Amino acid sequence: MVSKIDQDSMRETNRQLMLQVLFNAEKTSRVEIADKVNLHKSTISSIYRNLEEEDFIEELGDGVASNSGGRRPKLIRFNHNYGYIVTFDLSRGHLRYLVAKITGEVLQNGEFQTRNLPIDNIQQLAIDFIKSLDDLGTNHGLIGIGIGIHGVVFNNTIRYVPYHEDLLNLSLVENLEDQFQVPVYLENEANLAAIYTRDFQGHLLEPNMLNFSTLNIHDGIGSGMIQNGQLFIGKRGEAGEVGRSITFKTDFGPTEQPVHLEDLFSEESLLHRTAIKLKTQQLTRQEFCSLVDQKDPIATDMLKHWLQSLAMICYNMAQQSAPDAIFLYSRIITLRPEYFDQLQKYYQAIVPASDTKILFAHQTVDKAILLGGVALVTRKLLNFDNFKLTFH
Repeated sequence: MVSKIDQDSMRETNRQLMLQVLFNAEKTSRVEIADKVNLHKSTISSIYRNLEEEDFIEELGDGVASNSGGRRPKLIRFNHNYGYIVTFDLSRGHLRYLVAKITGEVLQNGEFQTRNLPIDNIQQLAIDFIKSLDDLGTNHGLIGIGIGIHGVVFNNTIRYVPYHEDLLNLSLVENLEDQFQVPVYLENEANLAAIYTRDFQGHLLEPNMLNFSTLNIHDGIGSGMIQNGQLFIGKRGEAGEVGRSITFKTDFGPTEQPVHLEDLFSEESLLHRTAIKLKTQQLTRQEFCSLVDQKDPIATDMLKHWLQSLAMICYNMAQQSAPDAIFLYSRIITLRPEYFDQLQKYYQAIVPASDTKILFAHQTVDKAILLGGVALVTRKLLNFDNFKLTFH
């Protein structure tokens, strides 16, 4: 005899399978869903009614009848207008934001300059922005918030940040949940880029590529890891903190104190060190690339050393976890994709026949973090942590 608990568990599993098929299909029908999940017609009908009542189903009209004739199927899909998600990327000098439907279609995106602002002011910027939104044509309006943190996150709690240290004493999740009455999820920014690569770019991955890493080069350096199709965060969320790896001696002068790799080879560090050599106040990424275009000897030499260093970091990552591929996210390389070709040559010089490919993720790191946040929140809301989802 099957217990009530077993029956409830089985029904929830069947519901999730149906909802997964519905979410992943651009359009489908009740008959196609039944074929894919292989459930009894009465079970399909019962769960379908519940999903319809929960507003997860959007009707698209009649499809084409089969070759044998008969009634034309009713085409449906997951309700794209169910609600929207707001995600933030909280970096050193910017608060970047993106608003997207639960299925991933982007509605708005932009950024606020926040350098030198207290964290309370940055939190208020986020609150004011969300308050400025209405339901944006969706049925349920705001349904969740995701935030990319440049640091260590575990159990939805910030454990370490290299800047914005006041975040450690700010009840960010509680404050936003109290304000908007929706769930709020925090995650490391490199982990969000890995989730984005898996869920939004999965159709570009080679078949059965279930193990890969992302390498985010920006204000710092971070890595996200997908192992057997799932995000791997390690002990207390500390996996992938590549930028916190240390060295004791560098080409920039000997030191007896350990130096973090991201203090040498992040984009911010590259721009800072180049500006010092050029005896100027600061450089933007575009200004740095323009100097290289003009064959400035200092900028050209700094670029060469930076790319060689990134190639070595990729090699070390490949030796440590042997992923099928490492996807590189970098704003500077997005501005000048030809830099990636140089990086590839340096990597191949270290290991001519590596089983780990280095691939350029042809999207900015900002988009990867923000859309990765959309995928994370969607998975949490639908209880889909361990299901394969495809965002269109």
